[in-house]
Amino acid sequence: MKIHERITVLRLLILVLNIKTSSSRIRGQTSKDTAAESHSYEYTSFIKGPGCQSLEPPRYPTTYQEVVSIVKEAIKKGVRVKAFGARHSSTDIICTDGIPIDMHRIRELSLDENNIVTVGAGVTVGVMTEFLMDHGRGLPILPAFQNITVGGAIGTGAHGSSFKYIASLSDQTIQVLIVDGLGNIRSIDSEEDLKAFRVHLGLLGIILHVKFKTIPLFKFRAHNYVMEEEILSGKIIDMGLETDQIMFHWFPSFRKVVVANWTRVDDPNTPGNAHTNALIPPTTASFNYFGKRAMEAAQASNSIQVMNFFQYVSFLALFKKIGRAHV
Repeated sequence: MKIHERITVLRLLILVLNIKTSSSRIRGQTSKDTAAESHSYEYTSFIKGPGCQSLEPPRYPTTYQEVVSIVKEAIKKGVRVKAFGARHSSTDIICTDGIPIDMHRIRELSLDENNIVTVGAGVTVGVMTEFLMDHGRGLPILPAFQNITVGGAIGTGAHGSSFKYIASLSDQTIQVLIVDGLGNIRSIDSEEDLKAFRVHLGLLGIILHVKFKTIPLFKFRAHNYVMEEEILSGKIIDMGLETDQIMFHWFPSFRKVVVANWTRVDDPNTPGNAHTNALIPPTTASFNYFGKRAMEAAQASNSIQVMNFFQYVSFLALFKKIGRAHV
């Protein structure tokens, strides 16, 4: 672990210790609720809320046929199902009182002779991106967060940030394979039907795989810089129209905006292979482990001071220079 990451982790651990009492109190309340609902199974989104309670334990299918079997089991029992991926949505969209289905193990991934990529619902955006890069292909725009699943991204309309290109994964979809409410596998590829399935919210069946048209691999020239928050009053629209992809990270406590401005470079052989933290800063596994728990404890504390600390760390991480691409 790098020295600046060690320092940040130590600070996060101190925060966790300082708010341990508050977090323990909340966990105690949750335990009482669990005892009252001992017949049910609990699961949450990635931020430990909202809480979901189901009559059946989560299922973890690895094949399409296993998904079909779960749906038919639910029909026989007279209960509902709900499929989810990374549970990155902080709403009850992931909840069901019947059978929850974790789709992480549905990991089909292939590229055909027409450069159409088929992606299993449980494949993350990051894994799909690495696979396409290995084949010299890509998608025009991707969501900033790479650990969401493709099935979940389609269901919720996850998107990138561009006025020039199709920004959401949903709008780039050309076919989905689903299990419907009767346990039948169906292919959805007509444009009219896809309009509904592109942001289906988990209500139109269970996504098994998604197909996208890929394009030749390209690079970005990435530039991060800080501006005053006054640009939010209207200038950001013009800025967005002038570039290929742009993101604005607003830090209201500092009255500043970190602008991540990306310009597309179509020749993948253009010199330069630097990494940039214009979107999500790179971190080690240990940093992620302690950082996640510290963030959960900070959220439980409802402390403005603690959350401002996390805001400050994020501000510095986004603006820090970690490489230069010679493009």
